[in-house]
Amino acid sequence: MQQRMREEVNEFLERIFRGSPLSSGPIERIFFNYLRNWLGRPIKDEERVEIREIAKESYDGEWKKSCAETHSYIEEAERKTGLSGNVAMNQKLSMMVLPFITALLEKRRKNRKLRILDIGAGSGSTTQAVLYAMRMECLELIERCHFVTLEPAYAKVEEEDVLNPDEKDPRLMIRKPSNMAQMAAKLRELHGIYRPRWTPVGDVFETYMTSLAPNYFDVIISGSAMHHIPDPKYWFVLKDKLADDGIIVFADWFTNIFSHPALLVPTLRDLQIPGRDIRKYEDFFGLEMQQSLEIESTFTEEQAKSLEQMRGYIRNLSDELRRAGKSKMEGDSALLLFEGHHSHAETIKAATEAGFTSDRDDIIKHGGVDARTNTTFNVNPGSDISTVFALAPRKPKRVSRPPPFSGIPGPNRPQQQVLKLPVPPRLTQRR
Repeated sequence: MQQRMREEVNEFLERIFRGSPLSSGPIERIFFNYLRNWLGRPIKDEERVEIREIAKESYDGEWKKSCAETHSYIEEAERKTGLSGNVAMNQKLSMMVLPFITALLEKRRKNRKLRILDIGAGSGSTTQAVLYAMRMECLELIERCHFVTLEPAYAKVEEEDVLNPDEKDPRLMIRKPSNMAQMAAKLRELHGIYRPRWTPVGDVFETYMTSLAPNYFDVIISGSAMHHIPDPKYWFVLKDKLADDGIIVFADWFTNIFSHPALLVPTLRDLQIPGRDIRKYEDFFGLEMQQSLEIESTFTEEQAKSLEQMRGYIRNLSDELRRAGKSKMEGDSALLLFEGHHSHAETIKAATEAGFTSDRDDIIKHGGVDARTNTTFNVNPGSDISTVFALAPRKPKRVSRPPPFSGIPGPNRPQQQVLKLPVPPRLTQRR
């Protein structure tokens, strides 16, 4: 495979996907170690900041154009593929993290709140699932927790006037609630004395995390969000900011479909890309005939099933968008094909290199929890496409490594926004 520039690949893919209901999006959305396979060369150090910025801009643009109807297409595609989606993952995550939270609170001073970070929190569905689990287990747990919900879109999505999708007249507008307002409404459902302290933060992952002291968080959770961060070195940042006795519990989508351009050829056919364009795609990347089958033969059974499920999901999502009509989708959404998915095994490898352990016995001992506590759960049986898993920092805490995420220098560095909570003072003033 000949060496390619990122701009050249992006321009080519844009031509190939022209007319498809599901556009490719910029190649920068794929994780760094995948880009090597797509570009035929290693990623240069000077490219890394630019890659992160392009990926973030693409994800933000896609998110800003999304709406409730867009999510209905995604949910319908999941249903037709037979996938258990984000709700199931959040439920399993809350069940898994609760014993670790309880054990940590038993060790902490009574006046010490447990700091819990939710990465890519959106409207707070993952945090809400954890709070619900606490309510079922022991309401007093909530008072001793301080949740920080990190979401880059908070900085962009305040309440705004949007067109009512049921109306044709552009003058008929409705109020679109922000993510923060949605989360605040959910917190109001809790009885006043059991509302947690909550800090919503609008900032990108790299800049917010580098602003914190080491060992800052006791627990880190994330639901279906980390694949939006294009550089797997974020695990080094998490290791630095997690307390020595802390725990991480993640839920996310995992697949190998973007690890090599050959694996996308069957999906191009599913997306009804013309045969002549598929041949151009194969020639552009120098693919051998049946190369996808050769690569797939190296996958584990779980990885092979995940690959097939992701292909089915993409096919069904494309069908949903096609039925909706291209002109409507151009106005409502910009759903893109490429995502920064890793396989679950690759994610564990990246975390291990940063100093975490995924060994079940080590995690159980580290957390001081019951030996029956789950540390890994595949939401879709027999597949790692959606997996919930726990990680614990290994000892010693400090590992030899280059400094992670130097941030974006100069005046263009994004500014962190800690937003004020527009709810009654009782909630904002609790300590």
